[in-house]
Amino acid sequence: MAYGSRSTRFIPRLEALDGRALPSVTAVEVGGVLTITGDQWANNIEIRDTGGAGTDAVTVWVDGTQLDVTVDNPVEKVVLYGRSGQDVVSYNLTGNFTDGTDRKVVVFLGNQDDTFTADLGGSIGADSDVTLKVYGCNGQDNLSVTGAGTVDAPWSVDGHLTIGLFGGNGKDTVDVNYTGLISGTFDLTVGGGNGKDFLRADVTAVDGSTGTLKAKVCGGNGVDDVGLIVAADGSPDLTIDAHLHGGLGKDVFDPTAISDNVTIVDAQVH
Repeated sequence: MAYGSRSTRFIPRLEALDGRALPSVTAVEVGGVLTITGDQWANNIEIRDTGGAGTDAVTVWVDGTQLDVTVDNPVEKVVLYGRSGQDVVSYNLTGNFTDGTDRKVVVFLGNQDDTFTADLGGSIGADSDVTLKVYGCNGQDNLSVTGAGTVDAPWSVDGHLTIGLFGGNGKDTVDVNYTGLISGTFDLTVGGGNGKDFLRADVTAVDGSTGTLKAKVCGGNGVDDVGLIVAADGSPDLTIDAHLHGGLGKDVFDPTAISDNVTIVDAQVH
């Protein structure tokens, strides 16, 4: 009598890891430089800055949760690489820069249609130098910066504040709306790059400002819609250097989006 044999085979299977996910955003601090790196997916990243000089002054939040980052040195510079994915990135200043604290924040949004917002909710102390530069890179990006304070207690720029927003490739929207008492130096540059961009900058110097305001809006390549308003009627001692450059392409501006103290080059009324 013959008996058949039964063989068993091991068939590997992939088991889902419920409730667990690999981190999509990393942050590393080396020598006072905090580097934040996204991935190929859509990331929601917030940089919170108290304006202080301690190792806990700058924190990184991803999807509303604080990222666990080892910071051994006071952060002097923050560099963010969004990489691919439709990212939402924000920088929020929640306090004043004092005691000569300096900070430089540089953001590269990368590919896809990204969004960047900044709320400058604090003053720049007399001995502080603060820089914020954002590059949209590729995609149809939306970049904006705001800062005001209150009517009775506006933010002040006593030191040096530099803001640069650059759309890059694609049909970008870039907007700056800032109000402050300027007794130091405020340098502002808004650039469109390639594509049909919409660019606006509106700066209000609080009465009694005596510093220097340099503001420039540059359309770049493409048919851009540009505008620059500098309101400083109550600050006769403020030094103003304001220029609007259309760049290459048939650029246009809305007369209601230009103040009389702005020099216009290569742009026409639409």
